[in-house]
Amino acid sequence: MKHFCLIFGILLSSVVASYAKSMSSAVCDTVIRVGEKTITITDSEDDFEVIVEETMPSGNKIENEKIFRGVYRNGRSIEQRYRNTLINRPNRDKEMPVWGTYGFGSFEWGELKVDDSHSDIGRSHSYRGSTQFFGDIYRLNKYLVLTYALGWDADIYRITDSKTLKNIDGVTTVVDVPGRAECTLTAAYLKAMPALAFNGVGSNLTVYIAPVLRAKVYSAATTDGPDGRLEKLRRVNLNTFSVEARAGINYRNAGLFFTYSLTPLFRSGKGPKLHPYTFGLSLSL
Repeated sequence: MKHFCLIFGILLSSVVASYAKSMSSAVCDTVIRVGEKTITITDSEDDFEVIVEETMPSGNKIENEKIFRGVYRNGRSIEQRYRNTLINRPNRDKEMPVWGTYGFGSFEWGELKVDDSHSDIGRSHSYRGSTQFFGDIYRLNKYLVLTYALGWDADIYRITDSKTLKNIDGVTTVVDVPGRAECTLTAAYLKAMPALAFNGVGSNLTVYIAPVLRAKVYSAATTDGPDGRLEKLRRVNLNTFSVEARAGINYRNAGLFFTYSLTPLFRSGKGPKLHPYTFGLSLSL
């Protein structure tokens, strides 16, 4: 009798262990990696579930990057597609490296000054307005990103106290005019700005430094005299090409920036030796 109980106990233990093993294997997940996509298959007694997600190169899942989920039960299926993967734009939430992201555009507005407080140019309120496209070129590491911006600047200088700009012997000069008058100097530039940005993965704060390369496409000085006559000076002798140094800080879509022109506003010997600088605000879409 003792031998029978011992044999029965051994057989019962083997059956229970085998059943437990089969149950655990039935509900385990099958994970398949295909590039930066992970396919997870769960086969349980009740249903069969398939999930496709986008993952980092390390294999970690990216939050809110689920692509497809399908649940199949008793001949019926429930399928959800979370986004169109035909256009897969890289984003900063991934691990580096990241190539070629882009932004729709941004608008900037700043107060424009010159580095000579005695100059009549820019003594009153002068402004700069900018629009541009922007994006990332390459994420160097977890914190540093190469970025870019392409766009144009519109600079507006105000000259008050009955003064205007005139070309005297080929040199653009500030001269007095009788009566009360205001002169406005306007210039439009195409610009390109490669930048080095400090932006940690997943961070909303960006600090950057950049050179700004500008090419003038238009300039004119217009004087509104006391008698209502409008005088325009088209050859203002501004530098065709200029280089500026820029630094800024952005939080989400808003930011502050400062620029200083390393190139004089006027061509050498053709006007006052002035270096404009700008404090401004930026807003990105």
